[in-house]
Amino acid sequence: MHAPTQSSKSPTQRALSFVPKPTPPAQNTARVGQGGQNIFSDSRTKAPNPPKGVWTTHIEGRYRAISVHSLAMAWWCFDAGHITKRQLRIWFAAQEMLERRRYTAPQNKPFGNSRAPQAPRKPSYGLDEIKTLIGGRGSKTADTAIKADLKKLGALGLVSITERSITFATSIDQLVIDDISSFWTMFHQLPHPRRRVPVPRRVLRAMAGGFTSGMTAVVLATLIRSLFWHKNPMGGRKGRSGGVEAREGAGGYRIDGRTKREWIAEVFGITTRTVTDARARLIELGWLIPLETHQHLLNRYGTHDQINTSWTPQSTPQSKAPQSKASQSTPSVES
Repeated sequence: MHAPTQSSKSPTQRALSFVPKPTPPAQNTARVGQGGQNIFSDSRTKAPNPPKGVWTTHIEGRYRAISVHSLAMAWWCFDAGHITKRQLRIWFAAQEMLERRRYTAPQNKPFGNSRAPQAPRKPSYGLDEIKTLIGGRGSKTADTAIKADLKKLGALGLVSITERSITFATSIDQLVIDDISSFWTMFHQLPHPRRRVPVPRRVLRAMAGGFTSGMTAVVLATLIRSLFWHKNPMGGRKGRSGGVEAREGAGGYRIDGRTKREWIAEVFGITTRTVTDARARLIELGWLIPLETHQHLLNRYGTHDQINTSWTPQSTPQSKAPQSKASQSTPSVES
């Protein structure tokens, strides 16, 4: 038998051998730049990325918010033959007339030296105001023609204009039309179909005053695809409506976008030649500003245009613009 060695550990020593040793402090492996600054430090806040596209904070002449559904519905009624070109112009004129009353109605302020609030005035709509917007002042037959158009629009359910009120249809289901399947075919091809478009009032008056059918189609397509209002242009998480939720309460309008002429021709039922001529005329008038783009992006996404939100109509568009067959067959107010 072997004798026990002197190096045997006692029970206390064996128990202490199982105690974990303290770990040394972690070394700082971050790279240090000039001046002893840690280049990986998150102490500096990153500046927000600038917004993409062209932005503005104001639309000259103000605007009227119209839903994509309503814009598509009005055009589809014309394209499908349910209304004439002049009746479509009356629809745009009615939008302008209703928007005017928002800025002329009293805000319950005291009248003169009286402390009592002023009673709201009842709006008044007449043929003279419509003729001022669509033309026909001084014509002997204009009143009869416009009255017939108002009766047709009211019977269809698209818009009802009386002496004291203007009421628009908000859904295609409210119209007295049996087959609306082609409307949904058009509507499902539109981007952001649930939003409202800030349509400049000057453009509303121009479309009511005599834009050709092709120009009206290009204007509607451009507004739907290229004019957006965002609560926070500098970024933020998207909301359900496709806009941007505000961080600091700032807002702005994005006024540029890309649109292929083949898409406009297919959705709005016109030819690509009509789209090209109408776009050229809108550029000539100054409403559209073409932006430079790479040929690859041009082939894939279409032309890149900016909407001139400070635009003022200087001349009658119909005098020089080429007319489509639909606009040539539409009778004038005097007819």
